[in-house]
Amino acid sequence: MGTLRRRPILRALARPCAVLASLLGTAVLAAPAAADPIGPSVPVMGIKSVGDVVATRDTLSVEDVVLDIGFLGTQQIRFRFDLVNGTQQGDPINFLADQTDPACQTLGSAPATTVECAYTRQVVAGQVEQFSFQHRTSRPGPVGFPSVRMTVSVGELSMGQTLRPARVKPEADLVVTVAGPARGQVGEVAMFEWTLANVGLDPVWESAGLVKLTAPAGTEFPPLAQIAVPDDLTCNPRSATKTAISCWFLVVEPGAADARRVSWPLKIVSSRVGEGSVVAQLANMTGVQPEGDFADPTPGNNNAVVRVVVAPSGQPNPGDSVSPSPGDGQLANTGTNTFLVIGIGLVVVLLGAVLVAATRRRMAA
Repeated sequence: MGTLRRRPILRALARPCAVLASLLGTAVLAAPAAADPIGPSVPVMGIKSVGDVVATRDTLSVEDVVLDIGFLGTQQIRFRFDLVNGTQQGDPINFLADQTDPACQTLGSAPATTVECAYTRQVVAGQVEQFSFQHRTSRPGPVGFPSVRMTVSVGELSMGQTLRPARVKPEADLVVTVAGPARGQVGEVAMFEWTLANVGLDPVWESAGLVKLTAPAGTEFPPLAQIAVPDDLTCNPRSATKTAISCWFLVVEPGAADARRVSWPLKIVSSRVGEGSVVAQLANMTGVQPEGDFADPTPGNNNAVVRVVVAPSGQPNPGDSVSPSPGDGQLANTGTNTFLVIGIGLVVVLLGAVLVAATRRRMAA
């Protein structure tokens, strides 16, 4: 009886055990397949590291972008670079159309704020992919290069990172000269000409190109409202005094053709005068270089001396073509011999005395 009762129980357990064994066998067979290096890899991708990011006057360099890609086999890797000009002064930075890498092109009409690059690589297990970029850009403004958003995409996965380029200082070499002294008499307004040239490689923008004018002792500047200031020159009326004025140009492009020549007035208030100056600085209106942005390789030629020649009272200005007029108590020089005139006068006086004496003798006789 006991034996007959056990058989239905064993039969009842036989089918569930067979199903369980089948499932375990499938799992065991599937496990080696998942670990097989030939099979599909785990879909992961990441930016492992980024090297130097540097902006020069016409290039954005992004060096050694290292990617860790889990996709094996032939893969298309896409890069997108977006310029962020949020705090940029002056003209915004843009990517130019003629990029040096044929795999890169601007998005939309150039100049543009986005450039995209596409590469096809054979990804091998355990090997990283490395990229470097040289994007051509327009000239940066005075503050510096904007930040750059780099986005990397492989398949449906993408990852972004914000890059902040280190900027190579633009080189602007300012040169100031003054053409000759101002000439005039006390009480007159004399003119002198000063020139600001940029013989460097990069333009100077308004936030970094400052010109300070200092009047020589014994002279003063007329009120700023009475000075004919060129259209592209701006002067600070709040800080302007009779002896000091600060001005700046909107932009000073490099090259002799773009040199700025300005005629400036000086009122002579004393016969005793000293020397003034015209000084150019790569600094803003407060005299502070903004973030050390510009570099001047030869700052010694940024200063020129202003001199004044005062003509004597009653005399025309030195260098005038007219003859000097006689002063008080002076005889005009007409070209006649003075001694001859005096001699003739004495002879006339003597003859008059002789005639008077002869007349008296006749009357006495």
